[in-house]
Amino acid sequence: MKTLALFVLCLVVGIVSARPADWTDGPERGFRSERPAERWEEYLLSGNGVMGLMMAGSPYHERMVINHTELFLPIHEPLIPPSQGNHLGRIRALMGQGRYQDAADSLVALSHADGYGKKRQSDLFVPAFQVELSSDSLALNRYQRQVDFITGEVSAEWCDSKGNFSRRGFVSRADNVVVISLNADADAPIDTDIALSLISTYDEKRRVKFALDDRFNIAHVDWQADEAWMTLRVWYARPWQGGYEGYEGAVRVVHDGGRVTVADGSLRVRGAKSVLLVARV
Repeated sequence: MKTLALFVLCLVVGIVSARPADWTDGPERGFRSERPAERWEEYLLSGNGVMGLMMAGSPYHERMVINHTELFLPIHEPLIPPSQGNHLGRIRALMGQGRYQDAADSLVALSHADGYGKKRQSDLFVPAFQVELSSDSLALNRYQRQVDFITGEVSAEWCDSKGNFSRRGFVSRADNVVVISLNADADAPIDTDIALSLISTYDEKRRVKFALDDRFNIAHVDWQADEAWMTLRVWYARPWQGGYEGYEGAVRVVHDGGRVTVADGSLRVRGAKSVLLVARV
């Protein structure tokens, strides 16, 4: 937490006073769209190899997913892979004779002998949490979202009757944090509600395939929020020995001007000039 707090102080000077950029035709190398994402496959992506950020780009109902490379839902206890090295000579001999199917079948038989019994699916990847930003919807005068492949920055910019607004994010490799900034014109206040939530939607076939319960194999979630921090702790329902029992996430909230209050576990930001979010899993 101390490292995260120091990183926030360094960012405030450089980011919190930023203003929406001039309207452009998009980055030199990257992607640009004039509509928000309608499904998760269309989200803008940023990452550092460990943590990732997915941004829908919706002006008034934003969903930003925070990921971590080591988060997998524990379903199958890991088994040591079958030792193919001890049987490599026989496998090569079969292949040398053109008996490729026999070579493949021998590997299957070897896995059965070592306790696999049947095909084993990889455990499900678990998005850590999503940051939700909600505000009153207005008619848009213009809108764009984009990702810069050179800097790894994702952004959404729009103009409505209140003024010009922008939302930018990137994932720091040096500090291993997700950084999100909300900015506006000097006379355009930022009014938004900030909430954290889990993504708990799987198609029915996958739910049956992995024997997921009604809580998607999440045993318990502890949510905490005050005017400066939002945190969550997640416990898995079926952890296996030697693996993760769950994970934690934290979001630091820094605002320039206005006020922040806590209501039902969410933060209500009213009249701010800018808002900075720094997240880590």
